[in-house]
Amino acid sequence: LVHRHLEWMALEGLDHWTESILQAALPALAQWLRRQGHPPAAAEQGAVQALAHLLTTRRSEAGRWILKSRPEAASEMPWTRLEAAGLSNHVIDRTFVEAGVRWIIDYKTTRFVDSDPQSAIGLAHAAQLRRYARLFEHDARPIRLAIFYTHSGRLNEVPLQPPIP
Repeated sequence: LVHRHLEWMALEGLDHWTESILQAALPALAQWLRRQGHPPAAAEQGAVQALAHLLTTRRSEAGRWILKSRPEAASEMPWTRLEAAGLSNHVIDRTFVEAGVRWIIDYKTTRFVDSDPQSAIGLAHAAQLRRYARLFEHDARPIRLAIFYTHSGRLNEVPLQPPIP
């Protein structure tokens, strides 16, 4: 739900997705969750939480930077890659080119912000982003990877190469 709205915010622009428009979307968010089978109270609570993520993203400097319009930008774009084991499918939350650099951003809606790339969660997120980076291995531009935590509006960059132990 949050990812889909971030996609729309990137496509239509932050000028369109004002805070008042986001606030007005609260009943539609709850209705969508009810249609997915969530009980009414849980749907209301989930809608409030989703709205909080969207507002935090819109208010944060990193969130506005990620969602601004750019060349070669894509949100929630499916990618397929032929590998030795067969086809692998990926969905990149956000990618774009800025100042000659390809950025690959993964959104996380968890309240937990993992700034330690050596933790179990940090390693899993980094591995996922590095798989995404391989989709662009034939692009000569440099690649930068990051995780954006929608709850806090925090952007954590992930090294393209794992650290050498």
